[in-house]
Amino acid sequence: MKSPFVQRALTLGDAYAAQLDADARHYWAENRRRIAAAVGEVAEVLRGPLSDRRPARIIDVGPSLETVLLGQLFPDVTLETMGWADHRYQSPGVAAHHPLDLNATVDPAKVPRPEPCDLILFLEVVEHLHTAPIFALRYLRTCLRAGGYLLVSTPNAAFLRNRWRLLCGRNPFEPLREDLRNPGHFREYTAAEFGRLLDEAGFARVALRRENLYDFGSASGRLASRLAEWMPGSFRHDMLFVAQRRE
Repeated sequence: MKSPFVQRALTLGDAYAAQLDADARHYWAENRRRIAAAVGEVAEVLRGPLSDRRPARIIDVGPSLETVLLGQLFPDVTLETMGWADHRYQSPGVAAHHPLDLNATVDPAKVPRPEPCDLILFLEVVEHLHTAPIFALRYLRTCLRAGGYLLVSTPNAAFLRNRWRLLCGRNPFEPLREDLRNPGHFREYTAAEFGRLLDEAGFARVALRRENLYDFGSASGRLASRLAEWMPGSFRHDMLFVAQRRE
């Protein structure tokens, strides 16, 4: 059974997305369950490990529709954003925005560092980086207070349909796009290799949720998602890591 936060996030997201442009509506339709699940995980962390930190400070890296939902569902938190701003997802609940190209974290001395916060959301961003993700993860660790939490969601490179395509001699990943603002996925990761990255960056892994939440438009994607439900988690499409800053 879905948590009340997940159910409410879906309802609020449907209403907000209906006001947006066609591309944003399409993105929400494909990602609504994944985004709502991440918002539900935020609720679990806030009323669990971070329940003694009031008001908690959250930084959402790569603001999207979850930013709007966070502002509506958690009015008591101090919400900030980081990365590239998107005018479609402006929320009155956002206290500050920190402009940053995360690829620039290869030289941490040249990137700004906000005051450390309690929780960072890094949702569907890491696969878009063209630099080694260890740089961004190390940087985000410095943006967390002692004992702070990091939530990371990213597609699973070993998703069942990707394995099928490789067996058929086809590349399962789309070519890089010509749009410099949105070139697509440079690199996807397996759970094991991304877990090692978190370890190397100074995080303790708390939990890993592996589900099929992305709503594929293609029949092959929908079929693979249904079949993967009956297989080990390593065949599923969506990964959500919960990690804590290790001292």
